[in-house]
Amino acid sequence: MKHITCAEASSSKEATIGGLELNVALARIGLGSSECRLRENGFSDWESMLGITESDMSEMSLRLGDRRKIQRMISDHKASNISKSNSTRRSPPDPRREQPYDRHKRTDSKSYNRRSTAGRNPATGLPSLDLSERLQRDRDDGGNKDLDARFHKVSKAVKAGLEEVHRITKDLSIDEHLFKVTTTPQEAVTANSVEAFFQCTGALVYLWSYNQAMQEVRSLYDPVNGLDPTSSVEVFAMAAVGSYCDGSLQEKKSSSKFLEYFSSLLSSPLMIRDLLYMRLFACLAICRFTDSTDSARILLSSSLEIGREAFTSQLFKATTPEEELRHWWHVFQSVIFLESWFANITHQEVRVKYDDLHLYHIPQSKHQSTPDTYQARIFELGRLATYAALGSKKEVEGPPAMKERYYLESLMHWQRTLPPFMQLSHISLSAPLALSSDVKRSLLHLHILFLGLFIAPHKKCMLVLGQFRLGDIHISVEDLEALTSVESQCVLAARQSSRVASLVQFDNLVRAHSWILLYASYVGGTVLLHSAAQKLLECSRDDVGLELAYASSHLSILSLCSYESEVARRMYTSLQVVFNDLKDLLTLPIGANSMRESRQDHMIHSPQHVRRTTVQVAKEILKILEGSITF
Repeated sequence: MKHITCAEASSSKEATIGGLELNVALARIGLGSSECRLRENGFSDWESMLGITESDMSEMSLRLGDRRKIQRMISDHKASNISKSNSTRRSPPDPRREQPYDRHKRTDSKSYNRRSTAGRNPATGLPSLDLSERLQRDRDDGGNKDLDARFHKVSKAVKAGLEEVHRITKDLSIDEHLFKVTTTPQEAVTANSVEAFFQCTGALVYLWSYNQAMQEVRSLYDPVNGLDPTSSVEVFAMAAVGSYCDGSLQEKKSSSKFLEYFSSLLSSPLMIRDLLYMRLFACLAICRFTDSTDSARILLSSSLEIGREAFTSQLFKATTPEEELRHWWHVFQSVIFLESWFANITHQEVRVKYDDLHLYHIPQSKHQSTPDTYQARIFELGRLATYAALGSKKEVEGPPAMKERYYLESLMHWQRTLPPFMQLSHISLSAPLALSSDVKRSLLHLHILFLGLFIAPHKKCMLVLGQFRLGDIHISVEDLEALTSVESQCVLAARQSSRVASLVQFDNLVRAHSWILLYASYVGGTVLLHSAAQKLLECSRDDVGLELAYASSHLSILSLCSYESEVARRMYTSLQVVFNDLKDLLTLPIGANSMRESRQDHMIHSPQHVRRTTVQVAKEILKILEGSITF
């Protein structure tokens, strides 16, 4: 190393880059006092500074922090030199030179622990990229002409679903043009939300296989593959349902973000098949179950029509491999089940056709992969729910009351033949730590779903009995016996549903947007309040208090969900008013109710202080049974 005096060094010519001299650069990083020491050791200009090594700086007794500052200064100098050479096209690029001062990183306990992907897209490891900007750049390059043509050739069902998606993005105040992928959650957060999806909704509704889903998550966050909007929308669809409807309190923090990502990506033009839209619309419909029933119905209608068009196409069946056909058939069955269940629960017209159940028959192959026992029993339950929603099965003939009894017997047979690990007694009798909370939540939601399906299709029977007891209609003795039997079975199922709901509350497994728990509690609470009102009409107070006690468990679920769900808030309000009226009527002395009814006209009260009679409360609960749920 050449040693010169400071006076000789000061007279040497200094090289500048972009007008920045070496002494100015050293002063900016707070090392102006070390300038003389560097010049005395031969580092008087930028050319010599680029060759400085770690040993040179050690010989000059520079501190570790000063060394790092010099290294960063040289790195910034090289970066500005490269950017300047790139901006001048005529000048050839500088030859790539090695950095002699580079060494292996050492652990510094005082240094800030900064993620390697900070300020970058965790999906690609690259700098942040605006997704809408990327799509616009593809259009400018002319590579997106096929996408525009494809977007105009989509089926009517896809167009109807996309129109609803655009309405949802407006309702959620999502600006799709400003959507950025820079705030994409970490891989662990996304994976946890997808896991939550498969522990509840994904276990009850087959839309993806578990292995396929986790492979897509790993592929999305693989830096080699880069950002793929098609893969992103599927991963965010599962994560949105998992965090919004099924996730724990930890996943709940990112639920709104996942839903925004999913809705925004789905509303943008994507080069995907119609069948992918079928399950994506179904996922968004599940998220809308607890916010807008009309919106969920539109999305389910689009999904149903997409699957119907696919499986009525002979070309699709002939050109699609058998394994893929089987997969999409299971997805279509899940869409049919969702439509049937939602129509039953909300008391609306089901749009499933009987022929939809027989559009495809899975061939019996020696090498085919059969679904596990859990999924097979859920498929069977879904078919029973569809038959109940259709209200007519070709194998069954006779009056409606006999058909209702047939469906009840089919559902009870399904429950009796469950394997031991799926039985409700397995949950209640097992040791507290024998089952994980995830497995327990999945099994509890399965039984809540079953009990809701047990009750919902038979609300019409209870409505007819209520009208008969009020003297509005006439029923034959045979039908009266059958309807009474159906009513008693539904009341028992509602009580059982209340017990399961209590287990869910006890283990802190209630989620504000849990679509299964929300609607099952509403249906179960309605049935129990109807039973209490009917007993008061018959002047039988023995079980009224018991029915109200069971109904309070359902109302507690709705109350917990009402803080975040508009649908739950309206359900809770309508049932709580009836519950309070029945509780007031139960506390009246015997005979006081009839005396008050006869003197009601002579009493003067403000409307909010007038107690309703038993007949008025019974009619009110019949309106709830008869009316459809539309929010």
